[in-house]
Order: sequence, then C-alpha cells, then structure tokens
Amino acid sequence: MSFIQYQTQDGSKTASENLLCPFIQIRIENIARRIEGNARLLIDTGASRSALPKTLFQSLLIPPAKSKIFHDYNRNAFVHQIYIINLMIFDRLFNDVEIIGTVNPRYGLLGRDLLSHYFLRCDGPNQRFELDFIK
Repeated sequence: MSFIQYQTQDGSKTASENLLCPFIQIRIENIARRIEGNARLLIDTGASRSALPKTLFQSLLIPPAKSKIFHDYNRNAFVHQIYIINLMIFDRLFNDVEIIGTVNPRYGLLGRDLLSHYFLRCDGPNQRFELDFIK
C-alpha cells in the first residue's frame, strides 16, 4: 500500500490531498525485441477497464492495436488507444488482454476486467490488502 498524491485528469496536483491507494507492481515485456519495463497498477474497483501508461508501450516498441471511444460518468466521449498484450499478474497469465493507454506516466490501473478474476480484501485501518485468484 502506498500514499499517492492525488492528480486531476489533466495532471495538475491538488494542494495537500493524499489518497490511500493499494497497488501491485508488474513487469511487461516485448519478447520479440527482448526489452522489458515495470509498472505500478493502482487497484481501481471503479474502473471497468485496466490501463497502462502509453510511455511504457512506446519504450517497449509495442504499437497500439486500435482506438476505441469511451464515455465517462457524465457521458463525455474520449478516444483512447488500445494495446493488446499478454499480462502476468502474480502467477496468473492473461492472454490477449485489451489495455487502455493512458497519459499518466507514473502508474496504470487494475480495473474490473482483470479484478473480476480475484477476491479483493481491503483492511483500511491496517493499510493492507489481499488479492487472491479465484480458482
């Protein structure tokens, strides 16, 4: 668990607000080119889709597979690039996962598309969480 300074969608920071956000560390690699990178994924039960920084895909020379239109809770439309990757979370491999490319270079989001395969237990007072694969 880690304290992450809150950032608005445009990247600006608020004065002194901190959010307690559990995260996992993952490794992503481009096997064909033998290059790899690391990313932090914030566990976001409010996100329907998982996302990783576009800069990570660019550094690994992974091109976007397509673009898709998404809508926020106010029904505003946004176009995002989609990357299709194989992703390992702990010891579980997910093949051909569609991941949104985000502009935030610091971290990605682990959304409900992948969280639906796990039990998530949060212990806020003790600042701990558990993520267990559903068998």
